[in-house]
Amino acid sequence: MRFFVYGIVQGVGFRPTVYTIARAMGLRGYVRNNGSNVEICVDRQGEEFIRNLREELPPLANIERIDMIDGPGSSGATGSDSSDSSGEMSSVIDPTDYSEYPEFIIIPSTSGNRSSSIPVDTALCDPCISELLTQGDRRHNYPFTNCTDCGARYSVIRDLPYDRKNTSMSPFPLCSSCSSEYMDPGNRRLHAQTISCPQCGPAYRLYNHDGTSITSPDPFIEFARALEEGSFGVLKSWGGMHILASLDTIPALRERYKRRTKPFALMFRNIDAVRRHTHLTDDEETLLTSSPRPILLLRKRQGFPFLDDAAPGLDSVGVMLPYTAAHHILFRHLTADGIVATSANLPGEAMITTNDEVFSLGMDLNLLHNREIVQRVDDSLVKVYHDQYNAATPLFIRKSRGFVPTFLDLGFDRSIIAVGPERNVTGAVAANSRLFLTQYIGNTRNYSNLMFLEHALDHLLNLTGAEDPGIVVRDMHPGYATNRVARSFSERYDAEIVQIQHHHAHAASLLLDTGIEEMVILTLDGTGYGPDQTVWGGEVLWTNGPEYQRIGTLEAMPMPGGDLTVRDPRRLVFSLGELTGNPQSYFTESEERILRTAMKTSPMTTSMGRILDSLCCILGGWCQRNYDGEPAMRLEPLLESGRFTTDLLDTVAIRRGAGAGDFQRDGVHVVSQLELYSQLFGIIQGSTPTGQEASDLAHTFVRRIMDGYVDIACDHAEMRGLEHIGLTGGVAYSLPMIRMFEEAVRKREIVPVIHERLPPGDGGISAGQVFAVGMEQSNP
Repeated sequence: MRFFVYGIVQGVGFRPTVYTIARAMGLRGYVRNNGSNVEICVDRQGEEFIRNLREELPPLANIERIDMIDGPGSSGATGSDSSDSSGEMSSVIDPTDYSEYPEFIIIPSTSGNRSSSIPVDTALCDPCISELLTQGDRRHNYPFTNCTDCGARYSVIRDLPYDRKNTSMSPFPLCSSCSSEYMDPGNRRLHAQTISCPQCGPAYRLYNHDGTSITSPDPFIEFARALEEGSFGVLKSWGGMHILASLDTIPALRERYKRRTKPFALMFRNIDAVRRHTHLTDDEETLLTSSPRPILLLRKRQGFPFLDDAAPGLDSVGVMLPYTAAHHILFRHLTADGIVATSANLPGEAMITTNDEVFSLGMDLNLLHNREIVQRVDDSLVKVYHDQYNAATPLFIRKSRGFVPTFLDLGFDRSIIAVGPERNVTGAVAANSRLFLTQYIGNTRNYSNLMFLEHALDHLLNLTGAEDPGIVVRDMHPGYATNRVARSFSERYDAEIVQIQHHHAHAASLLLDTGIEEMVILTLDGTGYGPDQTVWGGEVLWTNGPEYQRIGTLEAMPMPGGDLTVRDPRRLVFSLGELTGNPQSYFTESEERILRTAMKTSPMTTSMGRILDSLCCILGGWCQRNYDGEPAMRLEPLLESGRFTTDLLDTVAIRRGAGAGDFQRDGVHVVSQLELYSQLFGIIQGSTPTGQEASDLAHTFVRRIMDGYVDIACDHAEMRGLEHIGLTGGVAYSLPMIRMFEEAVRKREIVPVIHERLPPGDGGISAGQVFAVGMEQSNP
C-alpha cells in the first residue's frame, strides 16, 4: 500500500524517520519526496506503520493529512481528502511489484505538484551544540554544524523538492565521512541535505573594512578579541548578516551607523543572562528558547545603562539567544554576557546578503563565509501580551526567520498575489487553498526593498506552484511604491489588479487569523488612504471579509504640511491648539503664520497614531520621529504606569450618526477628541507635566478614546448579534492599549479578539488583501 503524507514533511528529517521505522518493522518498499508530499510504499502492516510514524515524528515535522491507496497500481483511494490529490497521485504512482524492493529504501525525489509546507530555518539543536563544544569531535567549533532536526532551510532553498542539489550547499560535495553519515540509518544525519564538516563544507574568513583578507589561525578568536576592544564587526549568518558591537560601545555605534535613536537588538549568551537583565515570564522564556529563536521585546531591569543605550526612551529591549553554530562559537571567545546584534544594512535599505556588498557598511572587521544566501530572512520580532486571565498571546512585529513561510488555510482555492502597503511590508501568495506570507521586507520606498519584495514573491510562487495567478492585489493608495510590483506581476501573468482599502485589509487579516466569519473591528494605526481621499487611521469597521462598513471614526484633524506632520508631531499639536482656542508655543511667529495658512488646505486625518504622537509631544516631551512609530512607542511607558483618573478628563463625546451607514453617508459615529484636548491644554497650561501626573493624563486620555471606540463597536455588534470585537492595526502592538480594549469589551460581555498568527501592523496587510479578494471572488 502507498501513503501520501502532507504537512511539514520535507527538510525536517521525515524520510529518515520513515526509513528507520520501516526497517525496524522489517517492511519492504520505499519513501521519496514529491513536490507537495512524501510518498511511502510498504508491503504490509500499513496501519501499524502509520501509528508508529505518528508517535515518532521528528521534532520539526507535522502531519496535516495522509492519503492512502490500497496497493500497487490500485485506482481506489482512501483518506481524508482523496479527491484533492487524485490528479497528483496519477502523476507520481507507477504500478510496482513489491519484489523489486527486497528491503525498505529511500529513492530519488520527484517534482510533483507543489502545495507542501516549506521548511523554515531552525535554531541549532542540543545534540549539535554538544558536538560543537566537545573537544575532539570532528565538528568541534565547526560553524556549519547541523542535522535533520536543525539548521538553515528556507534561506538556502532554491527549489523543491528539498534535496541538496536544490540548495546553496550544492557546490560542496560530501566527503567520505559525511557521505557515510548521510547513508547511515542509525545516524541523525541520515539524508540531512545540508550536512557538511570542516573537510567538505563552507568556511569563514576574516576581512578588514576594505575587503582585504586577514590571515588568522582562528578567525573567530580574532573577531571576538576585536569586538571586546571596541571594534565594530559584521558576521554573516544564515539568512543575512548582523552588525555586532560590545555593549559599552553603543553610543559610538550610533554615531558610526547614523542611527540616532532606533533600538538595537541584543544577543545574550544564554537564558540566565537574559533573566539577569530583563523581566522574563515563563511564556516569554518558552518563546525565546523555541526553535525559531525570535527577537523578543522584554521589559528592562534597572541598573544596566547599556539597556537604555540600546533602546532609548523605551521600557523594553529586543533580546535574542544564539541560534547558529557561529553564534555559539563566538560566545565561547567573548567574556561579556551579551553583544549588539542588529541587521546589517544601509539605512532604510534591504539587509546585505553578499560578501561584496558588506564592505559598503564601513565596519572594522567582517567575518564572512562562502555559502550563498538564497533568501534574505530577517530575524523575527515578537512581543507577548498577557490578558486578564494571564493567557499569553504572541504579537508578531516582524514575522520572518523561523516562522516564514508557514501557511494559513484559506476557505477558497485561487491563485492570488498581494503586494501589501508600502512600509513594514510583506507580500503574500495564495495557492492550493493556502496563504503563504513572504518574510519581512521593510520600507518599499527604497528601491532595494522593492526589488526584494518582487524576488521574494517570485520565490514563493515557484515553491508553492501557484500557477497563473489571476489576481494581483494592491492598496488603494495611488502613490504607493508597491503599485509598481503589482503592475509587473499583472503584466507578466495577464492578471487583474484589484485595490483593497488599507483598513479593510487590516480587518480582513484579523478574520483570517482567528477564523471568525464576521466581526466589528477597531482598525487603529497611523495612515491609510480612505475612499473619501482623507487619511484614515482610527476606524471602527464591520466586515465579513469581502465586504466592510465604516461604523465609527475619530474626529478629523488637519495635518499642516501633510507627511511632515508625521515626522514633526509639533505641527499636529499646533493645529489642535488652534482648533480648541489654546495656542501652543512650539514655533516662531512667522512659522505659526505659515502653519495657520497651511491648515486651511491641509489633508485631514482620523489617525489614532497621530493622537499618540501628539500626546508623546505634549506629555512626554518627545516631539520628533527618527524611526517608524517612535513617538507612540515612547508614550507606551507613560500609558503603562498611568492610572485612569476620572477627575482629570471628562468622558469623550460621541456624535452619533443618523443610521448604520457606510463611509459615504452621514451615519458614521464620530469619537470627538477635541474637547479632551481643550481640557488637557487647560490642565498643563503650556508646561510639560512630569512623573505620575504625565502618566495619569496620558493613560486617562487614551482610555477615554478607547472607551468611545468600544461603545460604538459593541452597540453595532449587539445590533447584528455578533459575539466578538476585534483590534488590529499598528496601535495593536501597544500592550497597555490592548489591555484597555480588553477591559472595555469584557465590561459589555462581549469577547475581545486580537492577532496571534499574523502581524497586527502593516506586515499583515498582504494576508488581508488576499483574504478579502479571494472570499469575494469565491462568493460572488
